[in-house]
Parts: sequence; C-alpha cells; structure tokens
Amino acid sequence: MTQYLTISDAAEALSVSVNTIRAMLPKLGAVDLKGGSGKNRMIRIPEDAITAYLRECGIPDPAAVIEIQTTKPKEPFRLERRKT
Repeated sequence: MTQYLTISDAAEALSVSVNTIRAMLPKLGAVDLKGGSGKNRMIRIPEDAITAYLRECGIPDPAAVIEIQTTKPKEPFRLERRKT
C-alpha cells in the first residue's frame, strides 16, 4: 500500500521549504484526497513520487563537470563600453 506524506512532512524529508513543495506538487504527483477546494483540500504526496524525484536529481559525474569547466570559449569575451 502506498504511503502518503503531508506537504510539511515532504518538505522536511527533502530539506526544503513548504512553498517549494507547493510549487512542485504537479511534478510530485500530489493527490487531493477530499477533492475539495480552498481549506477543504487534503493534499498528500506519495512516498514513491518523492523517491522517484530524488532518483532523477542524481549528482553528475565529477569528471564530466571538470571537462565542461576546462573548455575555453572559441572567442574571448569582450565587454563593450557604453558611450556616454
């Protein structure tokens, strides 16, 4: 059986604010158990959705990051001065 978390429990589990979780509700597959609106809503987030989200947010390979940082642009960056 799928376990559901409240918004505040999910925020605590991911170490983010409640507002961040509210912005992520569609991506996390949140469900409204009462089907109401306003204060009559009972929004819950499946634990499986949080686990899947964390899997998607994997840490990149450090070798790939170093390779990206060491490549130099073909043309040097030039900042034009504004004429006053």
